[in-house]
Amino acid sequence: MTESNQIELFAPGSGLSKIAKSGSSVVRIRSPRGIRIVALQLVLRTGEIEEYRFDQANFTVISGPRNSSKSTTLKLIDYCLGDRDSPHQAVGRVIADKYADVTLYFTLNGAAHSVRRSFTRGDFSRLYVDDEEEFSPQEFSDWILRMLGWPRLQIPLGRSGSTAPRMVPLTLRTLMRHIYRKESSWLDFASKEYDYNRVAVTSYFLGLASMRYDRESRSFAIAEADRELLGVEAILRDVNTTTEETVTTICEQLGLPLVSRPADLVTLRTALQNELANLSQQRNNIIEGQYEVGPDFSSAVSPVGYDSTLTERYEAVSVDLQRAVEVVADLRIVVREHEQSLRLVEADRGRLNRLLGAVEVFDDLPVRMCPACEQDVSPNRDHDSGSCYLCFQPVIEDRRRRRAEMEMRALDSEVREINEAQARAERDLANATASEERLRQKQTDLANELNNTRAAQLAPFMAALEDVASQSAKINQQLAALPAIEQVLTRQHHAQIRVDEAARTVDETASIQVDEATYIRESRRRCANLADRMNEFLSNFRGRGWVGSEVTVSAQELTFYVGTRTWEEQLGAEARVLFFLAYSYALLALTQDLGEEGNAPGLLIMDNPYQHDLNDDVVRESLELIGNLAASNGTQLITTQSRSASDIRSPHAEIIMQNEYTFDQEDE
Repeated sequence: MTESNQIELFAPGSGLSKIAKSGSSVVRIRSPRGIRIVALQLVLRTGEIEEYRFDQANFTVISGPRNSSKSTTLKLIDYCLGDRDSPHQAVGRVIADKYADVTLYFTLNGAAHSVRRSFTRGDFSRLYVDDEEEFSPQEFSDWILRMLGWPRLQIPLGRSGSTAPRMVPLTLRTLMRHIYRKESSWLDFASKEYDYNRVAVTSYFLGLASMRYDRESRSFAIAEADRELLGVEAILRDVNTTTEETVTTICEQLGLPLVSRPADLVTLRTALQNELANLSQQRNNIIEGQYEVGPDFSSAVSPVGYDSTLTERYEAVSVDLQRAVEVVADLRIVVREHEQSLRLVEADRGRLNRLLGAVEVFDDLPVRMCPACEQDVSPNRDHDSGSCYLCFQPVIEDRRRRRAEMEMRALDSEVREINEAQARAERDLANATASEERLRQKQTDLANELNNTRAAQLAPFMAALEDVASQSAKINQQLAALPAIEQVLTRQHHAQIRVDEAARTVDETASIQVDEATYIRESRRRCANLADRMNEFLSNFRGRGWVGSEVTVSAQELTFYVGTRTWEEQLGAEARVLFFLAYSYALLALTQDLGEEGNAPGLLIMDNPYQHDLNDDVVRESLELIGNLAASNGTQLITTQSRSASDIRSPHAEIIMQNEYTFDQEDE
């Protein structure tokens, strides 16, 4: 590159970076559909301003030595586009502590906007758009999609809507994984990306997502409706079983007719209330008739045949019975006391018997050793009769045995007395118990006679009232059970309504028509176009890093194949880097290939495509191809690299990061 075709510009503020434009002519970025980055402005905590401009050419290279904030500059752009992480996580602690805030200037479909994010604690999670509106990251994602005219879609959390547990929004952050390729994600399709997200993003850029996910949403809705229907049907089966058992049991126990619907309870309740009113009227009629024709109890004498002494005899028998009960209780206490005394005496006799046995044992125990000198003593040594063969003293007769025998005779006499007293008490108890039973039976007989006499005097008046009262009580019990039956039947009715609604939802969802033919036709055409663009790019590197076959894209599953195998199975490390460069090339080409049919981002951000085992010349030529495409169709490419961009032949601008930092937090 000659000095005449290189123009150097210095960013305002600290002047830490230098912008250079190179190429045969200056190429200004047009503003077609999609996203374009114009400038990045940082405000230091001292108030100074640093600015990096990206509108000098369609292709911008950020170059500089290691640890010169090249990757951090891309992270700052991504942070302004809605990264949810904290500043320390998103751009590193040193940068977050050094700057107060960062502002990104960009265009959406040619309309200029700005977004500012603060590094001040407490203000991390807000994005300030055009210094007028304040958004959360999720709200900012919706705002950008709305301004671009791109659809906001729900995608299934899985490969298929029919098996997905739920639907989730497809946000700008998911799309950014394909627009912004980090240095760590060159050997993966996108860093930490699920396959269903990859399919969603690819179909979104191809303009197929609305048709595809209308179909998937329909599949999810049908599956969700089926799951709801199965759930409420299971509840209904359980409710039907318990309802039938409960209602049948209540109706049988209370003598009610079996009911199966809440409406049947209205008729039953009315019938029971009418019957209860009739019984109340009968009761009033019986009472009124009795007072009209009945005896005047205030002045009448005892009716003929009525025994006036019956009550007196009943009272006398009740008094005698109470006395008999008390006597029986007292005698039972006496018997228990005699039994306790007998057990105590028997225990004393047992102790005396053991004492006598011990005395007899020690009588026969010879003394073999002197307790004083511990010499052996023979019982055969000479000693006087009746004296001890050890100490030769006279042996006195043992009085312990006589005393024990005397105590034993006293205890035997006491046992005989207790047995006699206990026998008398048991005879008295048996007689008192028999007398109690006779008095109790006599009391029962008198009570029955008294009741029969009274009933005979009051019948049929009392009999009729008792019959009416019994029927009334039964009906009141039946009426009290009706709310419980109604609650059970209502629960069953509501369960049936839910089943009917779920079944209608399934039918209505299944009846929604999706234009499958149009989707299949467009999917085949656009996937073929994407594959053609990738093959167009890869044809330049056959034998120079690309050893694979032609790339094809499955229209149904949006799976990328190299030959007959998927790209993950077919490609090694070097070929994978070329594969992603080809994919990036095809994404930029969507702007002219699909126009307004697709949702082409028009922007690619690549962090250090070098240093991935691919020849440097191959990477440089790849960047030139993508840069030429950006220049021809008005899209934008931003890359970083440690080497100078002076050998890149496509029109580009270079931002030279001159300062090297020594801190460990920079990701370069």
